[in-house]
Amino acid sequence: MSAPGFVAAVVVASNRAAAGVYEDATGPLIVEALRAEGFVVDEAVVVPDGEPVGAAISAAVAAGGRRPPLVRSGTPLQARPIGHRSAY
Repeated sequence: MSAPGFVAAVVVASNRAAAGVYEDATGPLIVEALRAEGFVVDEAVVVPDGEPVGAAISAAVAAGGRRPPLVRSGTPLQARPIGHRSAY
């Protein structure tokens, strides 16, 4: 598959990588693979789980010309308790 000129975005959801506990290793690999296929893609964006993921996806789409971004998470995305209410 080759995608010359297609614009992509990579969002990595990882609490620990976003907090600087360790450097994300998968985002750069995904970016490299997409570029090798001809995609135009900025560096991966690393955010903590939860609402920041949605914000990063929205920002990538709003930046113009991007297809829905690829999201990679170290753990499955799931509902989490938020304050005194839970989101399920």
